Amino acid sequence: MNADDDDERPIRAPADPGMPLKKVKAYLIAEAEDEGFRPATLKNKQQQWEMHLTLLATQGVTTLAGVNRAEIKSALRAYKKAPVARSGLPRKSSAILTHAVQVRTFWRRAHEHRFVPEYLLAGSKLPRSDQASIRVATDDEVVLIVRMINAYYEVATHPDMKWSRDGVELERQRLRSLLIFYLAVSSGLRRSEIVGIGVDDVDLAQAIVRLTKTKSRKVRESPLAPQTIEIVKQYNARRSQAVTTDRLIYGEMGEALSPLGASRQIERILTWGREQGYPIPHLTLHSFRHKAIGAALVDSAEAGRDLAGHASIVTTQVVYGHTVAKNVRETFDRTDVLARLARQTTPDPAPEPQRKPPIRHRAV
Repeated sequence: MNADDDDERPIRAPADPGMPLKKVKAYLIAEAEDEGFRPATLKNKQQQWEMHLTLLATQGVTTLAGVNRAEIKSALRAYKKAPVARSGLPRKSSAILTHAVQVRTFWRRAHEHRFVPEYLLAGSKLPRSDQASIRVATDDEVVLIVRMINAYYEVATHPDMKWSRDGVELERQRLRSLLIFYLAVSSGLRRSEIVGIGVDDVDLAQAIVRLTKTKSRKVRESPLAPQTIEIVKQYNARRSQAVTTDRLIYGEMGEALSPLGASRQIERILTWGREQGYPIPHLTLHSFRHKAIGAALVDSAEAGRDLAGHASIVTTQVVYGHTVAKNVRETFDRTDVLARLARQTTPDPAPEPQRKPPIRHRAV
């Protein structure tokens, strides 16, 4: 930490509007050290948070009292427009996105440690830490999405059919979309893990995939469903000769597909389906990961933790526990002992007696 940040940490973080932001940052960095963050992660947080506070200071905001939604957004815009010499950080879109994520993390952690009361940042765009707001697809919606993906590529005049008029590339794109969807909704993979899979990382005989591009930077293995294995076989059989990457999933020109490109491909299909009248709510690729891990958590906490790739069961339950209540409710409705016994003991309703048609006498 810097020399200015050597102030003693308070035992309990008060929501004091007059507290300097640098002291808040020193406290949060020290808490992150206690939580066991890696030195590289701590250095990144230190750098990004310091830049954010510097930009706030240029606007006259040095204490919690001056923080509001407008000031935070103004600081983010200032970072985006600042020259390299001023910030010392590269002006790439990925760097700007990383900075925005770290800024949201700063204010979320400040809120969790009670530095920031609710009224102070009312209306501010804090990070979506409440995972319960993520909409998880139902089983019927998953089946409908598979049908929708197939229907999306059956349109002969579809704009996606631009690289090959004989339909070869269009079929390859259909298999790629199904593969991305299956890996998310069945194996519970993140989008970065999906596009980071190499051709040699898939073991079809053992029905597993080896993940090297993980969030924790630790290699792990994830199971594959039979439907996913079948799609992988069909997709590899149609692998383009123009591919310039060793990744399993690639773009239309043979290049490595980005995580954002994978998300947009699925979301574009979902948007098209809603326009065609399919009853599909707004879903993201990451929400299908919640679907898979939530289903695993219903079976056991260990299964959900292993599928998510977390080191602690508590992390999995906190992040993905919101899906368990819904799944437990659906399972309970199907397997409730009292309801099942009631259905078995309730006699079938007696059939209505057949009425004979009235006798009509012919007039003499």
